[in-house]
Amino acid sequence: MDKPLFFLSREAEKKFRLTAMLICVFIMVVDYYFGNLFTNTAVLLYAVFMVPALLLTRAVQVRYFFHTQSPIIAFRIFSCMLMLLLLIIWGYSILDYNFNPPVFPGDMVK
Repeated sequence: MDKPLFFLSREAEKKFRLTAMLICVFIMVVDYYFGNLFTNTAVLLYAVFMVPALLLTRAVQVRYFFHTQSPIIAFRIFSCMLMLLLLIIWGYSILDYNFNPPVFPGDMVK
């Protein structure tokens, strides 16, 4: 059996989960007050990809996906990378929208 690519200890898993959930709550609150339609999409995609990244732990992989762990590990890594990418996209878009507002007010209606 191959060595796991994304194995974290229980403490690291707890910290990863707590951090990802707090980031999600923070960006939802900030997006509610300062966001637009595009930033809402980035926040919702972050939340969607957060679920498999947080829930597909090593214990879940061993218990439910024993014979197919390699694709599950790859999917979890992919979800984590997309979470990071969407966080960067959201940060850029929220800063761009607030510091460089659209010329026509109807362009980005909430």
